[in-house]
Amino acid sequence: MSGGHANCDRCGADLLGASVRYVARFELKQGYDAMEVSPQDLRRDLKGELRAVLRELEGLSDAEVREAEDATALAVYWDLCAACAKDVRAGMKREKGISGT
Repeated sequence: MSGGHANCDRCGADLLGASVRYVARFELKQGYDAMEVSPQDLRRDLKGELRAVLRELEGLSDAEVREAEDATALAVYWDLCAACAKDVRAGMKREKGISGT
């Protein structure tokens, strides 16, 4: 099991005896790629900018590092039973306006 246990992360159902289980992953992160690259972008000192960012990060406390991580990325993993997987799938389809099963 991805979470190191044998229960559905949504309803708590036992997954050890289940004929099938599902693993759901959700990642939310900042998009770092620019929509367009301009001639000015090509002339930037990217190595210098990266060194400046690294110097700034070195001065952060552990709490500030966690806060920065929380602001830029989230990764969640669930082990799901078949019933919960069906509910999650249906909810995601509703959210995206997708019809069918």
